[in-house]
Amino acid sequence: MSEKKLKKVQRDLEWEQAKSRLCIEMSRHFGKNRAIGAGELFEIVFLEPYQGNKITGTRRLRRLIEEVKYGDNPMLIAFSCCTIRPGYYIPDSDGERREFFAREEKKVKKKIGRLARLNRLAAGVYANQLALSIQAEGTG
Repeated sequence: MSEKKLKKVQRDLEWEQAKSRLCIEMSRHFGKNRAIGAGELFEIVFLEPYQGNKITGTRRLRRLIEEVKYGDNPMLIAFSCCTIRPGYYIPDSDGERREFFAREEKKVKKKIGRLARLNRLAAGVYANQLALSIQAEGTG
């Protein structure tokens, strides 16, 4: 096996181990009041000190969380931006789930509105076109 392939296998193995550590750690953080901060979670998941700021320093963590949220065995990992206890958590009540999904829907609607303005269309028309293109991709 070439050195390049060996390094890729090693990276993939480390990524899967980090994913496992993320799932295990998140299983300890049910509910918004038990959220874990990004820096602390980064250190636990990647076994290295957190350096940098909240944006660039946690990019790998955010990418890993997205993979876990939308992967083969999805796990809903929500986040809280509040000043009391910001961080990541697993929603433990219907209210927390609804709140998380409402925030996500608001972000999607905002993005659709921006794209509709760029395309000089009404947001509803653009959303319908988007829905049709998604439906066409699913059947193709």
